[in-house]
Parts: sequence; structure tokens; C-alpha cells
Amino acid sequence: MTVKFPVDSFSIFPSPGSYIKLLIPPDTMTLEKISLGDYGLSNLKFLLDTGFNKPAILERTLNPKEECLFYIPIFIHQARGTARAALVLKGQDLFYRISINPQSVLIPCGRIDFKK
Repeated sequence: MTVKFPVDSFSIFPSPGSYIKLLIPPDTMTLEKISLGDYGLSNLKFLLDTGFNKPAILERTLNPKEECLFYIPIFIHQARGTARAALVLKGQDLFYRISINPQSVLIPCGRIDFKK
């Protein structure tokens, strides 16, 4: 599985000056962190200082029936409404869907290659 987001912030909605930035923290996500604020992300300042100008990349090899948890912080500038997001698989291509009512967009972000 490969997930990759661009280095640059980008505009996805027609609002002038509205843009988003997606990151993938190096922290290991666990079930215990789901109920914590920011999903237990404890080094947000470090992530912003060191990872903001680098591509966000996650590569994992998963065995059958194995799970992979990860957190994708999204920084939104000047967009109004409640944001909802999901990873969507179409064939082997992976997309990040973000919706801010009533608009929604699919952002290509990777692949899942199934081995036989």
C-alpha cells in the first residue's frame, strides 16, 4: 500500500484563498489512540516544523487479514463547514475524498497493489 500527498498546499474548493495541506505523521497509530485528542498525535509542532515542506508518504506491506491504522491530519485554510474525509479505493487506485458541505472532491493519493 502506498499513500502519498503533494508537498504543496492546494486549492480544492472555489472559495478564493481557500486551500488544504495533508500530512502523514511518523507516529504509530493504535486502537488506543482513537479516543484521544488528535488521535494521540503528540508531536504536532515537530511535524509542522520538519514535515510541512516534504511530501507526505506512507508505504506499508500488509499480510492477509492484517490491519494498518494511520492518521492523516488535514489543515484547512478559509473553508467554511464541517469537513469529512475518507479513503476510497477504485480498482487498485487510492483516493482521498474530502467533503465540506455541499462540495466534495477526490484527490488521487496512491495505490494498493494486491499480490497473489
